[in-house]
Amino acid sequence: MRSGPLLSRLPGGPKAGFLLALALALALVGLGTLAFFEILLLLPLPWEIYAGFGGFWLLVVLLIADFNRARSATIGGIVLVVVLLAVLYWTPWSSRKPFLRSFDRIQAGMTAEETRSIMQKYEVQESENTLAFRHSREGRFDSDIGLVLLEEGVVKETQFLPD
Repeated sequence: MRSGPLLSRLPGGPKAGFLLALALALALVGLGTLAFFEILLLLPLPWEIYAGFGGFWLLVVLLIADFNRARSATIGGIVLVVVLLAVLYWTPWSSRKPFLRSFDRIQAGMTAEETRSIMQKYEVQESENTLAFRHSREGRFDSDIGLVLLEEGVVKETQFLPD
């Protein structure tokens, strides 16, 4: 089998180059999927998804990489994917992302006052046993509501109701 000029120039020859290129292509497909949720659907994913993807991809690279021959290409690929994962995770693509990070900190058993403290920068509507938080009046987010159900002044349950 004859390899193309790019793969034949990679350290480790065509096989190592092909496997590394395949791993990078799969990583880009995964990153594209994460970006689709984060940027286009505006649905921030939890850090566990990013950690799972990054860990799985790293395991694949470590299993197929020939560090003796393709060290710089392998390390470069790993660094590239880690940087792209970090950018996707930490960039607030919309006001929903920081809102959900704050909202996810609310735990059952917290007092209503602790909840208000965590969500202090967001608009709140209160009723007898409910706190409803909003992060935006923008058209695409104006119906996003972080609902906190209280029982005797203590958080019983939380629900995020997307627009």
